Amino acid sequence: MGDETVRLGPGSYVAAPVGVVHGFRNVGDRELRMLNVHTPNTGFAVRLRRG
Repeated sequence: MGDETVRLGPGSYVAAPVGVVHGFRNVGDRELRMLNVHTPNTGFAVRLRRG
């Protein structure tokens, strides 16, 4: 998040504050499964659609 790299394992949870640039990637050799929840609605889906 931001300039920080956070490494998480199975069952982990992270909360990115509103306005903090963040992303994710799977560096392992197994399938990645995740649940991505955005609350409150700050326009995330609209930003994704715009590209």
